[in-house]
Amino acid sequence: MLSNREAEQEVFLKKLLDVWKSFPELRFGQLIVNVADMSDPYYIADEVLFRYLEAFKARQLNNHKLQEEVALYMEQPLKEEDV
Repeated sequence: MLSNREAEQEVFLKKLLDVWKSFPELRFGQLIVNVADMSDPYYIADEVLFRYLEAFKARQLNNHKLQEEVALYMEQPLKEEDV
């Protein structure tokens, strides 16, 4: 049976793996630095880092969506009213 701490670690590692799989192009160090948002991760509580992981994933997915929308927009021909 897992202790509370071990159970928390399991949840955290699952979240970390989920986020990392969403951005496989990032090396582990890059992921952690980006998630920690320039803070020293040594001093960030696990609960806070967990929230940072969630926020990073949401922010990056929104950025990817925005980039896709801009790319689609840029592919469209100009209309008279755009000129």
